Amino acid sequence: MNDYVRTMRKYIGNEIMFLPGAGVFIHKGGKLLLQKRKDNGCWSCHGGCMEIGETAEEAARRELYEETGLTARALAMFGVFSGSELIYTYPNGNRVANVSVMYACDDFYGEPAGDKDETTELKWFGFDKIPENISPPVIPALKKFLELYDNKNNARNHNNFPAEGRGNARIPLRSGAVAFLKNGGNYLLMKRADNRAILPGIWSGAGGGMEPPEINDPLAACLREIREETGLTECDIVSLGLRYVITRKKNNEIWQSYIFFGETNKTDVARTDEGEFFWVPENELLNREFSDTFALMLKHYVSRSAGDGAVYAGIAEHGNGAVYINWKRLEDPGVMG
Repeated sequence: MNDYVRTMRKYIGNEIMFLPGAGVFIHKGGKLLLQKRKDNGCWSCHGGCMEIGETAEEAARRELYEETGLTARALAMFGVFSGSELIYTYPNGNRVANVSVMYACDDFYGEPAGDKDETTELKWFGFDKIPENISPPVIPALKKFLELYDNKNNARNHNNFPAEGRGNARIPLRSGAVAFLKNGGNYLLMKRADNRAILPGIWSGAGGGMEPPEINDPLAACLREIREETGLTECDIVSLGLRYVITRKKNNEIWQSYIFFGETNKTDVARTDEGEFFWVPENELLNREFSDTFALMLKHYVSRSAGDGAVYAGIAEHGNGAVYINWKRLEDPGVMG
């Protein structure tokens, strides 16, 4: 209990009070880290009340560290939860009306160690093995988290949270955003580390997967990925614009890539575990080993679209032993629907 809540309880006793707070769902590889609370014996995410003067994100980061010993590198906000479902009476009689800003995090460091004052146990659970005794105020956020982040099978039964419409075919959609930044006559390219699970040793721009809250805003995802991987901020970049949308099917998933091009006057970039960045002369751009779809995109960009400001879309297909893409310039057809 923070100092503000403790002081207010002296005046109002067990009467209901608003509690603005923030929480974090830590997940990795299809597993979710939960803590068992001392106060009600239920499993919960990591979080708590905001301190006076704190932002929601600052509170989430602080509570995560205090309760688990983990430090978040990046947080993705996926919802703000309030209303009757978040009104709760604790075993000691204290009544609260929670307003919770919730984040997801799969980019963190440290070793999990529970706060002995508030937690009796920390444990990883598979998305399909969520325990039944979830702390009631956390249930709405947990439902939403599983809906957004359980990409393997959104239709499966999460114990207390059965999915509706089971039996309907679902094809997961994976979206990513990548930027190719230019400084003078050079492009900023990353050579992916050899130990990466996806495309080791292959060249790319700065980018990665989009977080669920970014699905309708690929530019936001692109700027976040640039910041996380290079240290460059939006103020360091000019003329960043969408130039390509590539769609392809891989196994039973649909992958969609949003490709941006822009310029920067900065040449110093941060280090990243994803790989190593190099400034590559424009005339050597096509000499690097890219993925098949990016190689075709860059060849098209250099030969036709560089500088024309248009957005091109293409579907990657396979035929005659090779990958090919038929590019179409995206234009408003001027029709309804």
